[in-house]
Amino acid sequence: MVPAHLSGGGRDDPDRSPVGRRTRHLQCRPCGRLRSRPGLGASLPGVARDQTDPRKNHAVKETDALTQAITAAATEPPRRYVITGGPSTGKDDLIEAIREAGIPVMEEEPGRAIYRRHRDRLGRHLRKEDRREYSLEVLAAFIEEFETHTSGIRFYNRGIPDGYGWEGFFGLPPAPELEAATARCRYDTVFVLDPLDKFEDPDDIVWAKERELRRVHELIVQGYYNAGYEPVFVSPGRPADRLDFICANLRLPKPARDERLRPSWISWSPRTRFSRTR
Repeated sequence: MVPAHLSGGGRDDPDRSPVGRRTRHLQCRPCGRLRSRPGLGASLPGVARDQTDPRKNHAVKETDALTQAITAAATEPPRRYVITGGPSTGKDDLIEAIREAGIPVMEEEPGRAIYRRHRDRLGRHLRKEDRREYSLEVLAAFIEEFETHTSGIRFYNRGIPDGYGWEGFFGLPPAPELEAATARCRYDTVFVLDPLDKFEDPDDIVWAKERELRRVHELIVQGYYNAGYEPVFVSPGRPADRLDFICANLRLPKPARDERLRPSWISWSPRTRFSRTR
């Protein structure tokens, strides 16, 4: 009798061996080249399925790179980045995306909480005669937030120069305290979000009724120009896409997310972009 391993029926036969079947090569016609059977690598013993998915491996590397960049910057001088724009620009969604990516961020905009507190006390929306007291209280909150951050990367939910836009909207001259704080507290980069066709907060409807959304937005932008900044404008889009744009602008690794696999035909329907004034 011919031994099994010589007759092609034994354990060394790639067609019969359990190991051989996993690494079996098929002959390609008509070229005769060898090619591996697709999909077999994922079933190898001891090999995790995620390790064979290049997209997931790439995502892990990106996450590590972003975390390393943030950690490395934590002991360096502060790097302050402002996210701003008029009402209903998608700022809240972007701030949430920044937070979920693990990037230090000022989550709550102090102006909203202070506004609601004044509104509840007065029993109405603020008028021009109420704005100065309100603005100074908001300014104090922004200064405290600025001075508390002493190292590393941090994003801000609006910045001190936003006060120029809101005071200008109500016909008030800039307060001396605002001008002093603007000169002393400087941000590294200012990102202005172009408006979206949606409302983020019930109070935004106040401005929509008065058809002043555009004016508020432009006054805020003008305030940053007057304060000596050159804002970077962020087009309407999904929060993830906007964050990727911002990270690329700052030369930070982009955050990894399963959302990258979302079909490209899914998009937002933005409002017409506002003109930039200086």
